[in-house]
Amino acid sequence: MPEADLRAIALALALTRDLLTANMFVGRQKEDFLDKVKSAAKNDIFLTGALFLLEEGTPDWEQALWEKEYDMTEEFVFALGLFPDFNRAFDHFKPQLLRLLGSGRTVPVLGNAKLIDWFASRLIPELKGRRGKDIALFRALCELPVSYVKPGSKPYEI
Repeated sequence: MPEADLRAIALALALTRDLLTANMFVGRQKEDFLDKVKSAAKNDIFLTGALFLLEEGTPDWEQALWEKEYDMTEEFVFALGLFPDFNRAFDHFKPQLLRLLGSGRTVPVLGNAKLIDWFASRLIPELKGRRGKDIALFRALCELPVSYVKPGSKPYEI
């Protein structure tokens, strides 16, 4: 099975977990598929995320997501969206987040307005009451969906 198909099916199962019934699978079909996903998940953040959602209550997959050093913005944003407590995840991943949304960004800002909006809508409440230079990038990103950031302004420069 191609990697993209394995990811798609695993994530579909994870996102519809509450709707799944035993009679939707033949024999050990589900268990065999999950075994295949588990063996491939060691090097794949998307499969790890699917297992995290599928096997609620199993700390191994959550721990793998918490401990990973993310190299790609899209992988990190996917993982960040899995954590139920955004505030805790933000505090834990702030250094990686600064890198992956700043100089180490692998996703362009142009053409990804919905991604920035999703991130900003979760981040705005988190930034209230926080000060410091390490928050400046996040504040600038939060300006993008709600205002015109013109050349020469502080958010534009950041």
